[in-house]
Amino acid sequence: MKHSFINNSLFRLFVPPAFGIWSYMLILLIFDRIEQLTDNFFLFEVFLCILLSYLVSESTKYSIRLCNKLCNESTNHFKRIFIQSVLSLVLAGLITSLIITGYYKLLVGFNSFNQELLVFNLIFLMGAVLLQAAYFSIYFLNQSNTAKMALEEKTKQNTENELKSYKNKINLEFLTKSLETLIGLAHKDVKKADVFVGKLSEIYRSILSESKTELITLHDELSNAGNLIEILNHQFDDCLHLKVTSMKNNTQDMIVPGTMIVLLEKVINETIINKYQPLVIECLQQNNQLLIQYRKNNRLQSEIKDNTELNNIQKAYAYFSEELIEFNQNKEYLHITVPLFKMQTN
Repeated sequence: MKHSFINNSLFRLFVPPAFGIWSYMLILLIFDRIEQLTDNFFLFEVFLCILLSYLVSESTKYSIRLCNKLCNESTNHFKRIFIQSVLSLVLAGLITSLIITGYYKLLVGFNSFNQELLVFNLIFLMGAVLLQAAYFSIYFLNQSNTAKMALEEKTKQNTENELKSYKNKINLEFLTKSLETLIGLAHKDVKKADVFVGKLSEIYRSILSESKTELITLHDELSNAGNLIEILNHQFDDCLHLKVTSMKNNTQDMIVPGTMIVLLEKVINETIINKYQPLVIECLQQNNQLLIQYRKNNRLQSEIKDNTELNNIQKAYAYFSEELIEFNQNKEYLHITVPLFKMQTN
């Protein structure tokens, strides 16, 4: 952790003096009564405690660096804690013992100071323990956040891959039925067959051109939907109708490519369609949403369809925003709400 708090210049400047002063006051309270604190307060001893605090802090920093060299990312967490803590406590104990021994023997002239040495060691070893505890708390929190970010990045990458796969996918069932329709038209009406080929080529041309595009304009998506309806009407005897109304500015509003194709296929699969009961699908814009609605006329038993495409398109919308495609219904109508995105303009 190169940017650990223990390497911060403000921490190194202000925390050791504060801890040193606190330590000195604690030592005075241990050896003296409260009323004796003023008489026994010596400025030199305060600086001694500040010096000890600074050296213990730096020794802890050194133990962390040394442990980083001895351990790697695969090292067991308990092993790392043990090694780093032992190094820190040994260094703090040695520094405290040497400084206090030198002070009492060389400056004060005491030969017996075991009790004082024990108290100083306990206090500054406690300081080293607190530093280690703070360090490991931030260390493991950082590791946890890193793991979460890596997981989110992996999820994002998977979603992007699924989105690319979805956009590059060609509906083989639709292609097969379209070719069957084309063969039938070619034998009956060559002009209609030419128009059919033109509409079919436009759809697949758009699929190929949009495979590298994350969003397309609502205008282009509705145009693709119109081509799809014209193609499918050859199978449903012109009983499919797409009404586009109340469009404010569909060249600025964006949508995920293929949304309308997936939704139209779902609607058609679930609805009874004949010349007495045509399917009229109305598309209108409401604020930042595209509303698709039609009169319910559900089949008693729909074709069994895989919902993979619908699930993938929902994942695509989840990639761009928190809003998803929603399905609502009342007694007569079924409503599908699709989120729209605004084109960014400079």
